Parts: sequence; C-alpha cells; structure tokens
Amino acid sequence: MAGDPGDLLVAGDGRTAIVTREADSRIDVIDLATHSVIKAIDLGEGSAGGTLHFAPNGRLVLVTPRTMRAHARIVDVMTMTALLSVSLAGRRRLPR
Repeated sequence: MAGDPGDLLVAGDGRTAIVTREADSRIDVIDLATHSVIKAIDLGEGSAGGTLHFAPNGRLVLVTPRTMRAHARIVDVMTMTALLSVSLAGRRRLPR
C-alpha cells in the first residue's frame, strides 16, 4: 500500500478495513472482498498516522494522531467523511 500504512482496523462485519497512512493525513477505507481502496479520507493537516478505535455503534471511528496527541478526529464510516476534530486536553485556564 502507498502512503506508509500504519494502524489497521477491521469492521465488525469483516468486509471493511480502515488503515492510517503515515506519509500524509489520510485514512484508507478498504473493501476486503475486492482488496481495493474504496475511499481515501483526508483528516486535515497534522493528523498523520495514529491509532484507530471503533465506537460501540460500529459507525464512528476515533483517530488519535501521533503528531497531535491532545486531539482526535472522528470519522463516519457510513458516509466516509471526517466529521470533526476533538480536543482531549480539556479546557484551557486563562491566567488571572
């Protein structure tokens, strides 16, 4: 696979896989029956690589990038779109 593949996650149905691409800020959605990339989803700058986790509903994937540990991206596998970036660092306190 192109793009220096990283983490791999197989959907519960066993027909679809998702892989992070270390060389850019994308993940590939792969059809395991045809061994082909269905879609490359752009996660935005700074989101290269990372760890993949399915939400309990099996529809959403949380991507925690190696380059921005305090952030995560949410991807909707059904619509094959990156939804939003979430801060895992909590709220910043303003100086008094």
